[in-house]
Amino acid sequence: MANITAVLETQHALETRLFNKMNELEERWKATPAQADSSLTRLQEEFLGFKIEMLSVLQLLRSQVSELCRSVDDLEMRHRRKYLLVSGIPEDTNSDLPKSIVSVFVNKMGLALTPEMLTVCHRLGSASEGRCRPVLVRFKELSLRTAVWHKKTALKGTAHTISEFLTRQRRDVFINARKRFGMRRCWTMDGNVIVKLKNGSRQRIYTACDLSSLSATEDEFHQATDPGPTAQASASPASRGKLRRTARAKK
Repeated sequence: MANITAVLETQHALETRLFNKMNELEERWKATPAQADSSLTRLQEEFLGFKIEMLSVLQLLRSQVSELCRSVDDLEMRHRRKYLLVSGIPEDTNSDLPKSIVSVFVNKMGLALTPEMLTVCHRLGSASEGRCRPVLVRFKELSLRTAVWHKKTALKGTAHTISEFLTRQRRDVFINARKRFGMRRCWTMDGNVIVKLKNGSRQRIYTACDLSSLSATEDEFHQATDPGPTAQASASPASRGKLRRTARAKK
């Protein structure tokens, strides 16, 4: 995290320096007398060249920062790979939370687990009336977490749900992907957000930019396969004529 902060500070300092230089050149350009055509032309060329170089450097720096943030997000997701979130567990101050969680795994999912197989088990967020906070569970072994995840469909129709403990970035991407593509076409697996496109392919996305790019691809596919209202309208009279001829032939 400290490395990201340093890179962001460097980026900010560089952007400030570049924009200050650009403003300086622009002021010199505006202060040049109108009759000094040759000097004005040189300033314009210098300013344009500097602007192009500045935008290129900024684009490169932003790309590097984006890659660094993605690497850190991947590391954080690897740290969370033994975690799951369990929702729908009633809040009872007198109950033993690990035992309540294991009871769901055993009685509703048919798994042979014990409280000793959990290393972390606590609720997330602040308590509020009428709301059951999700429970964060960390398993002692990755294989236990995997077994629970693969059996999560056994909870269908119950008050309980199981989800992955995603990073904030991936959680936001997952929520927005469901809004864009629908709940049935988006899911997570091993911390990855997966989207099923209309052409049947499955794509992994990590950032908001990935989601925007995938949305554009989906729109292009839809336009290529959908004749559109104009084509449908032009085909409608022929279709109606064919139906009328078929009806007359039957008579």
